Amino acid sequence: MNDKKIRVLVVDDSALMRKMIPQILTMDPDIEIVGTAMDGLFALKKIAELKPDIITLDVDMPRMDGLTALPHIVKEYNIPVLLISSLTEKGAATTLRGLELGAVDFVTKPREAISVHIMDIANEILQKIRAISKTSASKLKRVNDERPQKKKKKTLLLSNKADKVVAIGISTGGPNALSFILPQIPKDFSAGIVIVQHMPEGFTELFAARLNQLCQIEVKEARDGDLILPGRALIAPGNIHLKAKRMPLGGIAVLSRSQTVSGHRPSADVLFTSVAAEYGENSIGVIMTGMGDDGADGIGRIKASGGMTIAQDENSCIVFGMPKAAIERGHIDEIASLEERWQEEEAKRGLKKKEETPYRFLLVDDSEFARKNIARIVFMLGGIIAGEAGTGKEAIEQYKKIKPDVVLMDITMPEMEGVDAVGEIIKEDDKATIIMVSSLGHKDLVKKAISLGAKHFITKPVQVEYAVKIVRSVLEENGENI
Repeated sequence: MNDKKIRVLVVDDSALMRKMIPQILTMDPDIEIVGTAMDGLFALKKIAELKPDIITLDVDMPRMDGLTALPHIVKEYNIPVLLISSLTEKGAATTLRGLELGAVDFVTKPREAISVHIMDIANEILQKIRAISKTSASKLKRVNDERPQKKKKKTLLLSNKADKVVAIGISTGGPNALSFILPQIPKDFSAGIVIVQHMPEGFTELFAARLNQLCQIEVKEARDGDLILPGRALIAPGNIHLKAKRMPLGGIAVLSRSQTVSGHRPSADVLFTSVAAEYGENSIGVIMTGMGDDGADGIGRIKASGGMTIAQDENSCIVFGMPKAAIERGHIDEIASLEERWQEEEAKRGLKKKEETPYRFLLVDDSEFARKNIARIVFMLGGIIAGEAGTGKEAIEQYKKIKPDVVLMDITMPEMEGVDAVGEIIKEDDKATIIMVSSLGHKDLVKKAISLGAKHFITKPVQVEYAVKIVRSVLEENGENI
């Protein structure tokens, strides 16, 4: 047992979870529960007092939710945060946003009764607490300071088959690392990219969509038979193995629900082994931040086949487990820093980073549920939610205060209708970008809003992918790249 215990603060609005999580954590004699909190406000008060080493943070709480509290925790205290998320589409989107805001990793609650299935995730919680407890404050600050850039215009090189493949295996800390590294890859990259990121089912599609908005290359969740092409990155779906199969006209993705390998499905070992067999010396294996040893043997097969192997260095890893295991087994040709490697590549190409920031959105709707649904549009576009309002009057006040790039405005609300708020905002700023959100029965109000200066409209119930296209087209008309 270590002399110094890992001090954990548990934050969850569920009394059951505030009881069950400490019970799980006390199974490890090296972990000490220093306190619990029922929402973000209580958590922020207790952090200064209790000085925990790690925080488990529920994302959906009253008063102040996890996403609201998270930036304060990261910026003011620089403490590692493990998110507790639900296995739903909403939970996936919220969790991925939490990782962007600085959370280190997450654990999902079972879909069924938590009291029955909590032990199913007990080992996962314990393993991740132990792993992220070793994450230094300097690493957290560096990772959280690294902001992905908005993507440039891209084209998929459909006419070219990928004779070379880069295979990436990654786990804990992976979403932030991939959000940093993939946007640096140029659209004319000559190799196909296949990725195993340890994530639950339902999370990888949203994650891939988010990356796709950031990158010059195409990024998508892999489907069985998808082509492995230059300018394309395929991410293994949650709970499904991904293999690469070389065909006469190019490579394809092969998906399988066969048994877990190295304790995982998808497994980096499975991906690396297939790439070694199919591409041999035309392959590059990259093993990055993550706990455990998944991928350590598979990347050795890439090396043995004549391919090149790269491991992320300890200093830039959130968790050094996977790269360390591969290095110790003698399977790595090069150890590279996440940041320095790509700076070197950029220098070779004579490129410079552009100082760009994500689009800032103001969400206006009297329904909290509707605002959360609309937030998915922002997420898919790689933007940030700068503010929210429940009435037209609040929208005007928020606009003056935060000056957002885009306003997504409900058309009918109490106190002041959205259409009236449009007129007032346009008086304040005639270049304001306002997009209305309306049911089909309010065509006249939509027309009025457009006449007052609104740029376009989205109909309820919101179809997120279609809404994303509308917002993107509006921004492109404004002369912006997104």
